[in-house]
Amino acid sequence: MAVTVMWAVLILSAAAVLRCCMKGGRRISSLFYMSAPGLAALALLNLTSQYTGLAVPVNIYNLTTAVFLGLPGVAGIAASGFLR
Repeated sequence: MAVTVMWAVLILSAAAVLRCCMKGGRRISSLFYMSAPGLAALALLNLTSQYTGLAVPVNIYNLTTAVFLGLPGVAGIAASGFLR
């Protein structure tokens, strides 16, 4: 149940973020400025997995979440790792 709610929140927030990105004049640059910190946070989370005990696999789903949602998406991935 908790994982379903988390996915619903992530999907709704992705739709809201994409709507805000497409509203402005600089669509590509706003998507880049949002995705770069998300990818960096995912890489940092993966590098510190031996210290934190939270192993996040790098797959297409996590990469898509990090690109489209940025830091809040990576925080959601980390939170779902603690729910298991």
